[in-house]
Amino acid sequence: MLNKLGITGYTSVIAVANDGFEVTLSAEAANSDYTLLAIEVDKEVGEDGTIWVAQCESSSSSDYAKLIVEIKAQ
Repeated sequence: MLNKLGITGYTSVIAVANDGFEVTLSAEAANSDYTLLAIEVDKEVGEDGTIWVAQCESSSSSDYAKLIVEIKAQ
């Protein structure tokens, strides 16, 4: 996810939603081809500029977040 921005050397990534909900991804999960960082779903832009983070291979709702306002690399 962050490697495409030139950010490297992190062990985890935290995506923070506008209500304070946080999703923590390992560096491996963040860089997986099956983790989605999106501003558009089904060719539609979300309400209020929604940004989604989803670990697509996970079935746990705690691995998904929307209305992301901050992404932190640790």
